Amino acid sequence: MPLINSFQKFDTIEKIDFQEKGFLVKSCENQGGLVELRETVIRLICEHTGLPDTGAPTDFFNSIHLQVGKEGINDLRMSLYNSLNKEGWFRPTYYSFAKSIIETIIGNELAMQNRINLNIMMPGDAGSYIPLHSDPHSGESPFQCVLWIPLTDTYDTKGVFLLPPEANQRALQHFKAWMKEGGRERVMQEIQHELVWAEVPFGSFLLFTPTLLHGSVINDTNETRWSFNTRFKSLFTPYGSQEKGLGSFYLPIRTTPATHFGLQYAKPAGLGES
Repeated sequence: MPLINSFQKFDTIEKIDFQEKGFLVKSCENQGGLVELRETVIRLICEHTGLPDTGAPTDFFNSIHLQVGKEGINDLRMSLYNSLNKEGWFRPTYYSFAKSIIETIIGNELAMQNRINLNIMMPGDAGSYIPLHSDPHSGESPFQCVLWIPLTDTYDTKGVFLLPPEANQRALQHFKAWMKEGGRERVMQEIQHELVWAEVPFGSFLLFTPTLLHGSVINDTNETRWSFNTRFKSLFTPYGSQEKGLGSFYLPIRTTPATHFGLQYAKPAGLGES
């Protein structure tokens, strides 16, 4: 190997792309695990609702609003959320969907959110969309990334929007004034022409920095959206608050051998004293 005069020689296409856009859409790295997760969700839905498994997962998820009304959807969501987050395989399997990209973008000593969130966004439901926001505004660490994975194809208002980095920097300079003048509706008026709507087909994931303004709008498609999301961050980067700290909101999932030995090391008493 010749002499190398820049650390940028080690940059990957994914790293460069993420720094330019603030997000990546990539194919899941554990397709078999994703299919098994989707099958598990269908089984849990059928157990909770008494609905039959039709054997057509895409149609089953897209049309759930025809079988379960708005009054029952949150009970179903919480039942699924609690059942899945009790399973020891859930978080490691979720990590496996984007392991190599997470390590490229965030690092290989990692903390992961202690729960994986589930969102169900039925057509026309004004109570299920997530208004635009930037996570650090609510005490989240700006060093985290969100791994967002749908159970069917997502597009347009069935997906999520993000404000690209340069536009985001400009918007944040005016954010407080816009909020005072007209709230989030005013902010949306100012930035909507620059938003990017991420198309994420089933079998793919979206990884993004939540320092970007992002969110969703009322789903005006005729399909229900099902999506998981959770946060990862480099283990030793700052935490936004005690509430969102290590050991509560985040749990360590990976450390290197060097860190293992470093944390175990105790300097002998009196060493170095004159």
